[in-house]
Amino acid sequence: MMHKFVKYIETICIFVISLFAETSLIIFHCVWKQYAGRDARSKEVKNETSNYQDSLVAHSHEYDFHWTDSKPLLLCISVGPDAPLLWSRLEQSISHSFNVVPVTFEKHWNQNSSRTNFQLKTLANYCVDVAASLGVKDFSIVAHGMGIHMAWKVQQLYPKRVQKLIIISASHPSLSEEVQDLTWKGIMFSSQRYRCLSYLPYFSDFIFPFLSAEDLQYFRDLTISNCSLDEEQLVEVKNQLGSKGYYHSTINYLRNVSNPLRQLESRLDFGRISCPVLFIIGDSEGTVSFEDVCYSGQFVEKFHCKIIENCKGFPHWQYAEQVGMAISSFLSEMAAT
Repeated sequence: MMHKFVKYIETICIFVISLFAETSLIIFHCVWKQYAGRDARSKEVKNETSNYQDSLVAHSHEYDFHWTDSKPLLLCISVGPDAPLLWSRLEQSISHSFNVVPVTFEKHWNQNSSRTNFQLKTLANYCVDVAASLGVKDFSIVAHGMGIHMAWKVQQLYPKRVQKLIIISASHPSLSEEVQDLTWKGIMFSSQRYRCLSYLPYFSDFIFPFLSAEDLQYFRDLTISNCSLDEEQLVEVKNQLGSKGYYHSTINYLRNVSNPLRQLESRLDFGRISCPVLFIIGDSEGTVSFEDVCYSGQFVEKFHCKIIENCKGFPHWQYAEQVGMAISSFLSEMAAT
């Protein structure tokens, strides 16, 4: 009881400090806007997004994938504009049996996107629009990490269209928020402090215009350290992660989708879903545990789990063949029942 009380007090202190920091950033941001002449650009962005429609036409762009009409569709969802690269190995391993289509959100990930573009319903509708544009009514989804929020919402909004879910390196969306280490030690001495800073409304807007390529070096190294890349792929990843828009969009997603300060009501919406789910995690995961995944089983119709040995947070990249076999086996087994 005392431990819970202390943790509660620590959490309140963190939020109070965050509120103070947020207020300071807002003041700086207002001054910055005044002298940087951003008002005109903000109005242009507002006018551009005011007529936003949840349709593929409004956000269409060219997809590059192999397609066969007789194969079932598998939509791949993850956070950030580098989705095609991170899903490429998995696509190669199972493309003989499935049409694997990584969903990119180029319009949504734009650093000038409005908050509407990051709402779960908007992103979920866009995923369904992608399938509809391919002439497919029923499909399955494989989501990685924070992409689980979108995948879960798609299944909840369109339960008759989403046949199966495959979740990689993540647990139930509500659980993933509740288990955050929101203690003083967790914030100050772990990467969680960067995530909490992303919850501040003007943080990325204020700080990212002043970042140089050298400033982003740490983030690039941190991100690619979990992946084994050859030289050509390493260059491609660095080019993508070197853009300010990449981190800006990711922070905007965290801010508007997974923020516990802003999404308390929507978090309650992540209830039980009516389709079979396969959870795939690495045995060396740093953000999700086997216990979290097992607890998530109570929210699904049929629960399956696959653990990849000697793997961190990117099983679909590090062990694409094993993940591909697990997905193929799961989908085949569920189709036969």
